[in-house]
Amino acid sequence: MNKVLHIAILLLLASCTAREPLPDSVVGQPVQFIVGGEALVQAQTKSATNMASGGRFVCSMYYHAAAGDTDESNYDISPLSMGGTMTTAWLKIDGNEGAAQYWDMEYSAQLASPTFYWQNRLNHAFLALADYNKLNSNVGAITHAAEDKGKLKMYPDGENYDGKYNAYDLSRGERTSMDQQPDPILARAVVKPEGRTPASVLLNFQHQFSQVQVNVKGATDGSATITAGQIEKVELLGVSTEGYVPNRLNADGTVSSSISNGVAENNPFELFVMSEAVSGYLKSAHAIAFGVLRGIRVTWHEADTIKHTPTYTLADSLTLASGNQYIYNLEIRLGGISLIQTQIENWGQKGELVFDSATVTHN
Repeated sequence: MNKVLHIAILLLLASCTAREPLPDSVVGQPVQFIVGGEALVQAQTKSATNMASGGRFVCSMYYHAAAGDTDESNYDISPLSMGGTMTTAWLKIDGNEGAAQYWDMEYSAQLASPTFYWQNRLNHAFLALADYNKLNSNVGAITHAAEDKGKLKMYPDGENYDGKYNAYDLSRGERTSMDQQPDPILARAVVKPEGRTPASVLLNFQHQFSQVQVNVKGATDGSATITAGQIEKVELLGVSTEGYVPNRLNADGTVSSSISNGVAENNPFELFVMSEAVSGYLKSAHAIAFGVLRGIRVTWHEADTIKHTPTYTLADSLTLASGNQYIYNLEIRLGGISLIQTQIENWGQKGELVFDSATVTHN
């Protein structure tokens, strides 16, 4: 009798197992993040460092939620409060290994449990945003999200534009250095969880605006012998007063390009004088800029205070690209100004954060 009962129990267990398989071991596991790291940039450089401890960013997660979805299906990009599945998390780097921890939206307390969990074995997409010049500050960190409207907000410069972009004030105003300008950085990662314990999601951020640097010296022909003190200011003409960075993923998993507002062709933007001029030049100035560069104007005066404002006009207006550094070397002549050399470089690595253009896909 006991033998028959034992066999019956085994058959029952086998039947239950066939009808109700064990859940996927990945589903329900927390999503962990690493920001920076050599694996992200091995094609560009032999070594790299992680985001500094205390760095803060906001991130949104998207996944394929409908029955029958595949990796090629559109993502559900609506937020939870609108019946969708997109969720938002606030994270901060803890220590020097680039690992990020989940915090509340005010960064007042670390959360006891993560916000993101793996939902299935299909691709999950992540879009992360921060201000590089304010990584460790609550004032500039992303501290709020109007998730009920599907928007992310960054303060103080991050009022939303058209519901899908964060707006940033690029005008000089009362700022006295480039480090006081907004420097939004964006990272996109698409990850398929593999194995029993998925690896951490690697986020690698990229500058969304541009940097322009101008180096100025006197004429080599002696027509304008001047000192650094005679160069009063350097201005860009035509660049935008505002830039807009996407804060939402597109349904196909791509992220739109950052855009700028249009201004008058002769709209001036004064650059910030660098503490030291580039070797061989009298004065160097730079700024974070975006939009269309049409010209560079230098204001200088002769020893007898006669003022000159020569302008170098670009032959073709230049649309500044995200993540590029534009360097213009100029020479002042008594009758005007001439271009010595132009360099366009990848803004690349800045400080302790690694940037890689390959991680952001533009439409």
